[in-house]
Amino acid sequence: MNNDFRVRNLLAQQSHNKGSFWQITFPLVIGSLLILSIAVWAVAAVAAGGQVGQAADTALIFLIIPVLVIAFIFLAILAGLVYGVIWLNKNIPFYTYRLQKTFARVGGQVQTVADKAASPLIKAQALSAALRAFGRAFRFWQ
Repeated sequence: MNNDFRVRNLLAQQSHNKGSFWQITFPLVIGSLLILSIAVWAVAAVAAGGQVGQAADTALIFLIIPVLVIAFIFLAILAGLVYGVIWLNKNIPFYTYRLQKTFARVGGQVQTVADKAASPLIKAQALSAALRAFGRAFRFWQ
């Protein structure tokens, strides 16, 4: 059984190695060769009597392109955030008004229940105060 696990693991390892070559190593090598060939082309153009300014302009373009791509990503994120803030600014008052009405309704119901719960105690205290006041008034007239 232990050998069976090693065979399956070996097959998985071979599949992983094959996939990592085609997904990582091959594109990295092709990209590096492409960049190296562009650099060799720029040097050869200058060495063959071409203008240095033209090669410098070409190199500058290749330096600016990655910065533009990254800047475009940040611009897209910023545009999404602006859109989100505008949407929130437009829709939040409606939802907060509905929430405020709901809380006012719940608050009114809680107040009603609290008044009903406290009513017997208040009535008992009012009766007690009335009897004390009547007792004081009765003693006053005697």
